[in-house]
Order: sequence, then structure tokens, then C-alpha cells
Amino acid sequence: MKEHTARGAIMIMLIKGALLVASLEEEIVRERGKMVCLESKIPHSLEALGECVVRLVLSKHDRVPSFFRSVK
Repeated sequence: MKEHTARGAIMIMLIKGALLVASLEEEIVRERGKMVCLESKIPHSLEALGECVVRLVLSKHDRVPSFFRSVK
């Protein structure tokens, strides 16, 4: 997923595989069973490292349509 921001805080939970999460400050790899939390408006990008399943939790201040625009 190319670089984008979220209107509200988000949590990304790794169900399967590994995910590279990059922000302006750092790049980290999270694997199955781990989680990443980001405050609102922090630019970040995501890259699946192979087959990956995640659970994305959006803040009540975000909207689902804005998520789908960032995926395209």
C-alpha cells in the first residue's frame, strides 16, 4: 500500500505472514501475532512480505471509504 495517512488512530494486527511498515521515522517488520499502532495523520506505507493477512482497526474518527481510496 503506497504512502498515506489515516484520519484517526489505527491498529494493524498480523494474523498471518509478515508486513513491512514504513513511516517517516523508521521501517519495521511485524510478523504473525504482532501489532502496529499509529496515531492519526502519520504518513506510512505497508508492504506484505509474501502472503499476509491483517486485521485493520480504524478509529471512530476515520471512515471506510477513505481506507478504500488509499488501497487503490
